[in-house]
Amino acid sequence: YTLVRRDPDLQAAHASAAFLCSFDDHETANNWVGDIDQANTPPEYFRLRRGAAMQAWYEFMPVRADAVPVNGLSGPWRQYRFGRLLDARMLNTRNWRTDQPCGDRYGSMCPEVARKDAEVLGTAQEAWLVKGLRASPARWNALLQQIMMMDLDRARAETKTLNPDTWAGYQVPRDRLLTGLQGVPNLVVLTGDEHQHFAGEVRPTGARPETPPRAIEFVTTSISSGSDGPGERKEHAEVLRRNPGLKYVRDERGWTLMTITPDSWQAEMRVIDTIRRPGGTASVAASWRVPAGTPRLERAG
Repeated sequence: YTLVRRDPDLQAAHASAAFLCSFDDHETANNWVGDIDQANTPPEYFRLRRGAAMQAWYEFMPVRADAVPVNGLSGPWRQYRFGRLLDARMLNTRNWRTDQPCGDRYGSMCPEVARKDAEVLGTAQEAWLVKGLRASPARWNALLQQIMMMDLDRARAETKTLNPDTWAGYQVPRDRLLTGLQGVPNLVVLTGDEHQHFAGEVRPTGARPETPPRAIEFVTTSISSGSDGPGERKEHAEVLRRNPGLKYVRDERGWTLMTITPDSWQAEMRVIDTIRRPGGTASVAASWRVPAGTPRLERAG
């Protein structure tokens, strides 16, 4: 944190705009959930590591005072309102999640993905989210969260495979949440974690492509992880073929600029040609538009 926070470009970014900051797994340990990490650390020891990590995150990141860790956990869910235009809900998908299915093996599939007692948000957070958005008077409603919500076939075998650390590995809570949010207008999901740009439509598990989507999801790439990236990866064509609701994927470094008006939500997926040296050139890799009143993803550039 000391090294990164001293970076002059990051300081300039913070000086230019407000940041709404959350955490995912790598502030503590890869793919941790609840009291569990991939190394099978005894829970009483992992809680010590997690508590130290949450304290460091809290002290070094621009977050509000109520994000102070309590009993080694930080990150109460919260709401951000932008008048009647946008109701944005920051979620926490680590603290109360049950263990990943399939041994947390990327590109796997197993009966555990349909586990009935699985949780991602936990009962209290999920109830707060559903109740709040169903009563929201805002034109647009957004989920600001960490892990991909699309039920994406990762195309690692002839049959469907998935990333069990995403919502796709938790079919029951995923579909329950989508059912609870049915009827919430103009719902957009903003996600990180994947280190690639994705744009697509969110439907219930197993829904046919012609089924109207419940939400539109934009997954934003990483700023530095993954070096410059190849752009198109060898598996992209097959992933797009198997997932009709997925409209775009690209592996480059960058960010996404959202422009929200009463009539539309526009997303510019921006990339930079190199992060290996100063002076890289930024460009718009793809532009998208979601018209208000219709959960439809339109290519705008």
